Amino acid sequence: MKSILILKYLILTSICLTFVSCEFYPLIQKSYFANPPNPSNFQYEKEKNIKLSGNFSHVQLQSNVILFKHFGLSSNLMGGFYKFGGDIGGVYYTDFSPTNYFELQCGTGYYIDKTSWVKTLALTGASYHEWFDYTIDCKYRKFYAQPSYFFKFNQDFNLGITLRTNYVYYSKYYYKFSRAEYQDQMMVSQPSEYGEANLKNISCFVFEPTLTIQQVRDRKRYFMQVSSVFSTGEATTTSLGWGQQYESKQPQHATFVISIGIEYKFGQTKK
Repeated sequence: MKSILILKYLILTSICLTFVSCEFYPLIQKSYFANPPNPSNFQYEKEKNIKLSGNFSHVQLQSNVILFKHFGLSSNLMGGFYKFGGDIGGVYYTDFSPTNYFELQCGTGYYIDKTSWVKTLALTGASYHEWFDYTIDCKYRKFYAQPSYFFKFNQDFNLGITLRTNYVYYSKYYYKFSRAEYQDQMMVSQPSEYGEANLKNISCFVFEPTLTIQQVRDRKRYFMQVSSVFSTGEATTTSLGWGQQYESKQPQHATFVISIGIEYKFGQTKK
């Protein structure tokens, strides 16, 4: 019962942070779309599982299947606000003990993003608003490796950690954005951040450590995932606007991603 209350509290907290916080900017998806990973966490013989998850920016349909002992297949489809993509990968998994599970997943993905966004980033009724807008037209591939470890606290509660590393290659990259302070739809200061990049054949590494919290109900799993996102090897671009020169790194991405979902597992109980 205590684990259920903890999970419900964490989910409620994530929703409040996502939709109410004035610091909304770190959660906004940008030119790299950070979607939470799809750890298999196989618990049954010949298991097949399916998951539906998402947040305010996207929805994911994910599935994993055991092909033969210690090896499986993972797939993921994502969509939302003119962002589309998918991943497919292989899975190696093993149980160290009845409460300790490890897997290594490697695969590739392809994504298309053609989005425009205009949004105030403040609580409704605030005198001043932080304004953020962007235009994206990108196509990219990624190759990833993600080890995951799950610990079973009891019959109702699992905790997992996934460390995903992505190599991301953009065949097409256009991103224009500005971030400024507004009052009553009028700009009261020049943008604190501004940039426009039209590039081809750029690449970088993106790292997405993720915490997964699962509530177990028979063959159902209610879960929440919290990811931190950071990158290295980005391209640095300069743009001229409002009488000054702005410098920015490309691609840009959310700093944190919070997602909630449900999973169904099918298979035979382990002997």
